[in-house]
Amino acid sequence: MPASGKFPYTWEESAIDAIKMKVTDKINGLDGKEGWVLNEALYLFEIYNGLGYRKYHNMNSPYLWSYTQWYTMGKYAYDGVFSASLVDKQIGTAPLLAMIESKDAGWI
Repeated sequence: MPASGKFPYTWEESAIDAIKMKVTDKINGLDGKEGWVLNEALYLFEIYNGLGYRKYHNMNSPYLWSYTQWYTMGKYAYDGVFSASLVDKQIGTAPLLAMIESKDAGWI
């Protein structure tokens, strides 16, 4: 739940909360990070979403790789329930970042 704002929270309030929240015991939040490196950012995004794909299914996370050649199928339908035949219809963070970068190289 975002630290500020009023329910129902806006997308912006929720995004700010997600960036500031503690990701792991070693990572307090993503907002104070400077000098982002792409592979590090993708790994932190994967930690934020969960490492179930990597740990239990030996596959690339659709959260990162959906809509790329590195993902075809397999998805958690909801927490703890994995389907090998389910295909993620949302674009992954990697191709999304690539599209943003191609539009405005100075943005990220």
